[in-house]
Amino acid sequence: MGASAISPGRLVSTTEAISSHDLQLRPLNDTLPSHQSRLESQTPRTTAFASDAPVMDQQPATDPVIGHMGRLVSNDEQIAMFAGSSTGAHFISQAEQQVQMQKMHADAFPSCTYSMHLHSFWDASVRRSPSQATRDIISRLPSQALEIVAATIDRWTPLYPIFHKPSTMDICRQVISHPYAENVVILYQALTLLAVGSLGNQGTCMRHHCHYVCASEPYYDMSALILEHILDRPCLQTLQGLEMTQIYLQLTSRYTLASHISGVATRLAQNLGLHRHSNRFKFDPLETELRRRVWWCQYTLDVMSSAHHGIPRLIRDQDVDTDLPTRVDHDLLSRSHVSFPLPGEATQVDSAMLLFKLARIIGDTLEKLYSTTKRRGGVAKITRLQAELNAWEHSLPSESDAERAEPGTGDPKNDTQALSIPSFCLAFLRATLCVATAHVHRPALAFTTANPQFQLSLKACTRAALNLVQIISNTFKGFDAQLGFDQASHLTNKHVEPLVIILLYPIGAHMVWQAGLTILFARWNGHTVPDPLLSDEGTVRQCSETLRKLGGFTDDAGGNLKQCADVLDLLCRKTFTGAEVASLATEQLQWNVWDWPMASALELANTLDAIPFDLEFSTWDPQLNDPK
Repeated sequence: MGASAISPGRLVSTTEAISSHDLQLRPLNDTLPSHQSRLESQTPRTTAFASDAPVMDQQPATDPVIGHMGRLVSNDEQIAMFAGSSTGAHFISQAEQQVQMQKMHADAFPSCTYSMHLHSFWDASVRRSPSQATRDIISRLPSQALEIVAATIDRWTPLYPIFHKPSTMDICRQVISHPYAENVVILYQALTLLAVGSLGNQGTCMRHHCHYVCASEPYYDMSALILEHILDRPCLQTLQGLEMTQIYLQLTSRYTLASHISGVATRLAQNLGLHRHSNRFKFDPLETELRRRVWWCQYTLDVMSSAHHGIPRLIRDQDVDTDLPTRVDHDLLSRSHVSFPLPGEATQVDSAMLLFKLARIIGDTLEKLYSTTKRRGGVAKITRLQAELNAWEHSLPSESDAERAEPGTGDPKNDTQALSIPSFCLAFLRATLCVATAHVHRPALAFTTANPQFQLSLKACTRAALNLVQIISNTFKGFDAQLGFDQASHLTNKHVEPLVIILLYPIGAHMVWQAGLTILFARWNGHTVPDPLLSDEGTVRQCSETLRKLGGFTDDAGGNLKQCADVLDLLCRKTFTGAEVASLATEQLQWNVWDWPMASALELANTLDAIPFDLEFSTWDPQLNDPK
């Protein structure tokens, strides 16, 4: 036997010692869960966007702090790009300090050592000049192009303050006046603004239909021709143009393409370092403020795109420390200084600030309730998110303030407050709140009906659906589905506004249709409309009528809007005429079931995925459950 052999007596004594220690540790192990649960219950949530992950044990004060820091470096076009520490920028800085401390070399490293990961080694060989294309495009711009650009900036600043009007108008004027000066980025900005600003105009179209995109689509086509050159010039102006492109694609219901452009824009925003706090960098006041505004516009577009398509967010809150924009109007902001408003004074971006804050709640909702892995604690999450929505709703102005937004109405001293949030923006914010409420509470509709949260969330979803249908229906009041055909050659802003509200993220025609379905679903589960002035049947029919009106102002390719409206009408008749709901399974339906998305199958698959974790099979008795 080798030298490492252990005698039987020694083995027995060692086993007895281990058993003795195990008996001593068992009481401590039994009390550990109670202490851990008490500690977790006493641990405060420091922010509204805290992670679901358990709180890590505090490390000793001597534990080293990770000091990696990102910085701005220049790319081939000498544009400042953000370089996170994983690029090696912080390590290179450390090495540079060592070289200087040891007096090996007094000069700093060349700037290219920090930005080598950005440089193209065949730039001259692969870059193509857009000179001829830009000159051709500028020659096709209308004489009133600058007026359309200015009006578009004014109209969209309350929701998406992407542009600074004075500086944008100055540079657009220079580009249009000097077509031989290469500034393809500014031309792209102008084209996207012209496309959005021309929605509803007839242009030269001779078709017998509603001229919603007839005048705007040529500008978008021209912008698409130079998009390749734009993507090769990463800068803040490029990002502004891409954000306006996303808005145009939403308003023309090309949501998939808008989502793809959003991905490109999000990466560009991060490359520019817009996700980091403004105090980290040194820019003039105008540039600093624009960086904030452009970031939060893209943040909102990313959140809304994720909610609209049901896909993961590209921006994680844990990576963002950017401060919110400043409440200041265009004329008070310049490259030399910022003139802040007086306390309580309204500004042009008040509604945009509300939209940004609501986007943060929606983003948190997606992370907490629509995660692939973290599906526990749903009731507590829903309660907390609803409390945040309630607090946000309290900050909305009343509808009477919106009514005073019309020029020449209301108390003159209140016009500034009213103009800060026009009725159009207020309607959009309230509709977005309804959609956010649905996103918060619809996960609870997958609970069993005996669960108290099911009833609470069903009521919340029903209330949100009612409000959404009323908001959208009110914006369509007075509309004639034949207006675009016979009574006018183009749609005015008042006619475009309802289309903007219903088409813009995160609402969409699908949420209007689902609002009608929610009211029917609540009725099937024994819940009726709490408002005595409204009826379930009347609201559902309002919903289908709104979808048909929307179809009258669009080409309704594929007849999807009409088909969804027909479904609501059929279900409405089956539900409110005394017919048995069970008869739906035996009668011939008026739509082809294979044309429908596989939502039900996906929900079933998700349920089956959760079964091994959520159900207890230890009490299963084959004799009690034997069908024989």
